[in-house]
Amino acid sequence: MIIIIHNNPSKPPPMKNLLFLMIFAAVASLQAQVAINIHGEDPDPSAMLDVKATDKGLLIPRLTTQQMQGINNAAEGLLVYNKDEKAFYYFDGTEWILASADNLGNHKATENLQMQGHWITNDGDDEGIFVTEEGHVGIGTDNVVNNKGKKARLYILMDSLAANVVLERNEDSKRVAGFVFLRSRGTNGSKEALQNNDGLASFAASGYDGDKYIPGARINFLIQGNVSPGHLPTRIRFYTRGESDVKPLERMVLDKDGNLGIGVPNPQRKLHINDVMRLEPRDSAPDNPSDGDIYFDSDTGLMFYHNGEWYKVSAQQVNNP
Repeated sequence: MIIIIHNNPSKPPPMKNLLFLMIFAAVASLQAQVAINIHGEDPDPSAMLDVKATDKGLLIPRLTTQQMQGINNAAEGLLVYNKDEKAFYYFDGTEWILASADNLGNHKATENLQMQGHWITNDGDDEGIFVTEEGHVGIGTDNVVNNKGKKARLYILMDSLAANVVLERNEDSKRVAGFVFLRSRGTNGSKEALQNNDGLASFAASGYDGDKYIPGARINFLIQGNVSPGHLPTRIRFYTRGESDVKPLERMVLDKDGNLGIGVPNPQRKLHINDVMRLEPRDSAPDNPSDGDIYFDSDTGLMFYHNGEWYKVSAQQVNNP
């Protein structure tokens, strides 16, 4: 049986016809298909209820979250509009499911994905990946401001469950898994060569002093000399912080020529030290010595190797120099 409700606002049906229609619909509703339209069209054969309109919509019951959760014995497939969430929900027989939920499988994006202040997460909690309006990315946090008050392009918050960043590379080659830093002057669209003393990259470590995070140590990679196609002279500077230091101080430099300076900003030899150097005493000579080896013997003193023999380095004793 088919029931057609001809809804023409310009020609309201007589009251007796409407009353008859209501009684008839109530009696026949168990087996009837229902069409609601203004043209008197039959319902689609596959539909129990077929509503057609060009200037109106179907209004689903509108409930708050509390009201929705309070529905007793909700039927599987029950549909409501959640006013708190501004979204449709349906009941799957066990719980209420967001009708717009998507498993995102087999999709191709046709435009940028807008998170609008929400997380990319596994279970729906405030965790995982967060992207700010400026494009800064937080992993495990939505606060991307570092200890200097500046926004980091990538901020990773670690806890006791995940306290490491792991880079793994599996292939049959000698290449390593590592970080690569790219640095230029100019802009991304118009790059320019670096200049002397420009920074290349930096690793910095800060610690919490009970009040705030303060710098502790860092390693800086810098340009040392003139840059030209195929030529990029560099040096590495190492900084640590002593108990009374107000900031990390430079302790060691490895320059473009491979000279290592300890306490010397511009080393002139492969090893250039500005302080006392100590050789830990040993009881015997090292194995497989080569010309130029030096060690301090516990009994003999400072020893030097040359032409297959060890020689004691003699010196006049000086008291209280």
